[in-house]
Amino acid sequence: MILDNKPWITPDILRKIKHRNKLFASKKAEPENDYIKSAYNRFRNSVNRDIKNSKQKYHITYFENCQNNIKKTWKGINELISSNKKSPLHVNQIK
Repeated sequence: MILDNKPWITPDILRKIKHRNKLFASKKAEPENDYIKSAYNRFRNSVNRDIKNSKQKYHITYFENCQNNIKKTWKGINELISSNKKSPLHVNQIK
């Protein structure tokens, strides 16, 4: 589930994401409608701002709570700097 990987995604943000997805479907169904397109873009930007702010607050709180625990501090730092890179694909043959 999305909350397992991203604890900063709150139920309120999830609700907004679902609404954003509905607006996107409306926008895709009526690509010529500028009102829907504008509404979608404004709401999308709002959701992205909320996610960014929530993520920042989560990390600030996390590091404040583990100030005296160096192991947890480094775990948090490693989670921030590592991007869970997948191993590169090994190409055996190019046609």
